Amino acid sequence: MDGARVKRIVEWKYWSAFPNAAQQRMEICNSGIYAARRKDLLPYLSVLRSRPHVVSKERDGAMIQLEEYFITDLVEFLDHDGKSVGCIVAEDEEEVMGVDDLSALQRAQEKFKALQTTSQG
Repeated sequence: MDGARVKRIVEWKYWSAFPNAAQQRMEICNSGIYAARRKDLLPYLSVLRSRPHVVSKERDGAMIQLEEYFITDLVEFLDHDGKSVGCIVAEDEEEVMGVDDLSALQRAQEKFKALQTTSQG
């Protein structure tokens, strides 16, 4: 971050390898929710395609190397070309919580139900 401008998004895989002091300077967590104008985004898809990350994954009990594309890299590409990328910080991290499994779905449903009850008075 540079003021309100997002310079890049660091994937957890890389962030976790940073020294503790560097980790502490990064105070905002990426929720994975994005909005962009099509005309601004499309030119960068070819840049993204030209810069895959090599990641290790387990498949059928064996570790394999795969190329993956991180959509988060688009922020750095846009910033490099002088395009402004902003962010909105959620007041409550549960507003943007991920739902990856049954227990997370249950938490999200409970949160939504509580919000409905609160808003109805």
